[in-house]
Amino acid sequence: MLKNNAVTMVMSLGMLCVMLVGGIDISIMSTLALTGMSIGMLLKYEHISSTFLAFVIALAIGIACGFLVGLVISRADVPPIIATMGFMYIYRAMGYLVSHNGEWASAAALGEFKNFATTKFLGMSLVIWVIILCYVIFFVFMKWTTIGRRIYAVGSNPSAAEVSGINVKNIKLLVYTIMGLLAGLGGALQVSIYASAMPDMQQGGEMDVIAACVIGGVSMSGGRGTVLGALLGSLILATIAKSTSADPILRSAVAEYHQGCYHSCSSCCKHCFTAYS
Repeated sequence: MLKNNAVTMVMSLGMLCVMLVGGIDISIMSTLALTGMSIGMLLKYEHISSTFLAFVIALAIGIACGFLVGLVISRADVPPIIATMGFMYIYRAMGYLVSHNGEWASAAALGEFKNFATTKFLGMSLVIWVIILCYVIFFVFMKWTTIGRRIYAVGSNPSAAEVSGINVKNIKLLVYTIMGLLAGLGGALQVSIYASAMPDMQQGGEMDVIAACVIGGVSMSGGRGTVLGALLGSLILATIAKSTSADPILRSAVAEYHQGCYHSCSSCCKHCFTAYS
């Protein structure tokens, strides 16, 4: 159950940071598709063969994508929903370009990389260990580091944070970069878990990540939310996904719901873009 929902669980941590500063990022699954497709094609055409190098490349692409989104939001003062909606289409299109307009990488083309998800350490899959490591790091980061507390301060009251000497723009840039980092990691995990890379991976899946945070008690207006809450929300969604997967009728209903959410979000974003333009 945890392995199949690893992407949502890991990326919920990044969305937690973004939502804590009052932002939102709907470009994350496009970033995931771009990073996953990039390493998939590199592995397919044997430009690389190392699993470690594939993860490094995925993380680097994710960081670059997140940094660019954060730069536009923090420096150009573009509303997050507008900026991330634009990048959602840009990164998804880039994923298709990388795939040579729809080509995909199968399990046979991924070499040893696909074995990462099936390898076990101390009786647990390496994917589960990655989830545990991410949550431990973020728990410490958000609770006991200066930057973590500044993220909460910016979300609670940006003006007061600015007066107290916190560089609000840099904090916003940081959280979107962290989101990009975890989206890159999610892309690598997605390719390894499902042993394939396709340009339409996880289309509409950003709704699950946002829902996991909201269910876990993260405020949409910023300033309130915890790592444990994100974990709880992710586990609840994972449980629901597990229970619905056994029933074809429920599975079909959930698929239609996700598709409806995706189209509704896209429509909402277009209206917002029109209003701000």
